[in-house]
Amino acid sequence: MTVTNAFLTTSSESAFLPLHPFGGISLIERALLNLQRAGVKTCFVLAGPGQSEQLQGTIEKNRQIT
Repeated sequence: MTVTNAFLTTSSESAFLPLHPFGGISLIERALLNLQRAGVKTCFVLAGPGQSEQLQGTIEKNRQIT
Protein backbone atom coordinates (compact mmCIF):
# COMPACT_ATOMS: atom_id res chain seq x y z
CA MET A 1 0.00 0.00 0.00
CA THR A 2 1.37 3.39 -1.00
CA VAL A 3 0.34 6.53 0.87
CA THR A 4 0.29 9.56 -1.41
CA ASN A 5 -1.57 12.09 0.76
CA ALA A 6 -0.94 13.34 4.29
CA PHE A 7 -2.57 15.74 6.72
CA LEU A 8 -0.59 17.69 9.34
CA THR A 9 -2.09 19.86 12.04
CA THR A 10 -0.49 22.39 14.33
CA SER A 11 -1.67 23.18 17.82
CA SER A 12 -3.12 26.61 18.48
CA GLU A 13 -1.68 26.43 22.00
CA SER A 14 1.92 26.28 20.75
CA ALA A 15 1.64 28.87 18.00
CA PHE A 16 5.28 28.78 16.89
CA LEU A 17 6.31 25.22 17.74
CA PRO A 18 6.23 24.11 14.05
CA LEU A 19 8.81 26.82 13.32
CA HIS A 20 11.12 25.75 16.15
CA PRO A 21 14.53 24.84 14.67
CA PHE A 22 15.78 21.29 15.08
CA GLY A 23 18.95 20.15 13.35
CA GLY A 24 19.20 23.25 11.20
CA ILE A 25 15.62 23.36 9.86
CA SER A 26 12.20 23.93 11.41
CA LEU A 27 10.07 21.04 12.63
CA ILE A 28 7.47 21.64 9.90
CA GLU A 29 10.15 21.53 7.20
CA ARG A 30 11.57 18.33 8.69
CA ALA A 31 8.11 16.72 8.76
CA LEU A 32 7.34 17.72 5.16
CA LEU A 33 10.72 16.55 3.86
CA ASN A 34 10.31 13.19 5.59
CA LEU A 35 6.84 12.75 4.11
CA GLN A 36 8.17 13.71 0.68
CA ARG A 37 11.00 11.18 0.96
CA ALA A 38 8.45 8.53 1.94
CA GLY A 39 6.58 9.13 -1.32
CA VAL A 40 3.79 11.44 -0.20
CA LYS A 41 2.81 13.68 -3.10
CA THR A 42 0.24 15.95 -1.41
CA CYS A 43 0.28 17.24 2.15
CA PHE A 44 -2.35 19.44 3.75
CA VAL A 45 -1.27 21.56 6.73
CA LEU A 46 -3.96 22.85 9.08
CA ALA A 47 -2.52 25.88 10.86
CA GLY A 48 -3.73 27.58 14.00
CA PRO A 49 -4.74 31.25 14.18
CA GLY A 50 -1.95 33.56 13.02
CA GLN A 51 0.28 30.72 11.78
CA SER A 52 -0.60 30.49 8.10
CA GLU A 53 1.56 33.29 6.71
CA GLN A 54 4.65 32.35 8.72
CA LEU A 55 4.35 28.64 7.93
CA GLN A 56 3.77 29.33 4.24
CA GLY A 57 6.78 31.67 4.08
CA THR A 58 9.03 29.10 5.77
CA ILE A 59 7.89 26.29 3.48
CA GLU A 60 8.22 28.37 0.30
CA LYS A 61 11.82 29.36 1.16
CA ASN A 62 12.95 25.73 1.34
CA ARG A 63 13.72 24.66 -2.23
CA GLN A 64 13.92 20.99 -1.21
CA ILE A 65 10.18 20.90 -0.50
CA THR A 66 8.34 20.40 -3.75
